[in-house]
Amino acid sequence: MISSPICLFAAWCPDGFLPDHLTHYLSELKSCGFDIILALSGASSPVAQTEQFCRKNDIRLCPRPNAGMDFGAWSDLLRQGIPEDAPRVLLANDSVIGPLSPLEPLIRHMDRQDADIWGMAGSALLRPHLQSWFLSFRRDALERPAIRRVFTQNFATMTREEIIWHGELGLATAARVEGLKCIAAWNPSRLADRLMPVNPMHLQWEHLLRTRHTPFLKAELLRDNPLRLRHLERWKDFCAESGLDPERITQWLQRNARPAVRSPSLPFRTLLPLVARLQRIGERRRSPPV
Repeated sequence: MISSPICLFAAWCPDGFLPDHLTHYLSELKSCGFDIILALSGASSPVAQTEQFCRKNDIRLCPRPNAGMDFGAWSDLLRQGIPEDAPRVLLANDSVIGPLSPLEPLIRHMDRQDADIWGMAGSALLRPHLQSWFLSFRRDALERPAIRRVFTQNFATMTREEIIWHGELGLATAARVEGLKCIAAWNPSRLADRLMPVNPMHLQWEHLLRTRHTPFLKAELLRDNPLRLRHLERWKDFCAESGLDPERITQWLQRNARPAVRSPSLPFRTLLPLVARLQRIGERRRSPPV
């Protein structure tokens, strides 16, 4: 009998309460066949509603201190051990809203690509890598020495920037060292990356939702709009069409406010339409939408 894939899910919930969009995400992962282990950071104990949801959906709940962000949570769960016969291990976190279209066809399509590691989105910011908010590892790839060394680091002592460098970017370096095949459901073109690396989950948010290449919205995009994009308010229509309440998401974003993001310069913003077009060069030659 083939074991189920495992999802290690990192969520920051200081009040112990899972918002509606997170229960939606976790339910979608369950429907895709994942056994879920949920690291709930920041609360001494979950509220009864959270415990009931996890029991009903057979989700293993692991409350923990808020330390080390998502990589700290994943490291804690990996140290506790996961089934050795799980064919794949998914690392996911609560930094996105979604999925806003069916997730199972996309996962099935990407699993057929025979990659050691695949993610939802690629990026060339700082250096080429897979964005870490959704990373699917073949079980043997996760056990490679360089990959395991990434997760033995003490993320609790690091700043957010250090966690990005040693965690997300460190995984990209470790994968290259191990010779692992890494692919993304959607990658910006190399030409765009050479001109101006811009997070595709920000610049391409509407295109990725419409094509179903990556059916998620980054929470920081909705909260901060770092690129000062126009027409961002259309995100509410996509959420409403998927059964998620945009007003409840807005309230959650307001409760989880972050320091203000510096506005990009006018020359930078002027180039964004060109960069957006360049990012999509060669899209039809890549993995087809589902």
